[in-house]
Amino acid sequence: MHTVNRVMKKHEQQEPLITSVREWLIQNQLTKVTLSNISISKIQRHFRIGYNRAAVILEMLEVEVNEKITAIEKHHE
Repeated sequence: MHTVNRVMKKHEQQEPLITSVREWLIQNQLTKVTLSNISISKIQRHFRIGYNRAAVILEMLEVEVNEKITAIEKHHE
């Protein structure tokens, strides 16, 4: 899980809004392993940001989810 925390901290340094997006996803129960319920346009509309910034945030979230899955799989080995 240390890798996951490092990735999340790196993302927070690169994109300050990502913490708010994470909180918004949790509050709205939109988080799934595949992030299938979220889209670039949902992030854009809710946070009133441009397409490129929303796309980068979504990519960051996908990386975080993948890191968490990898950490869980390693833990179960």
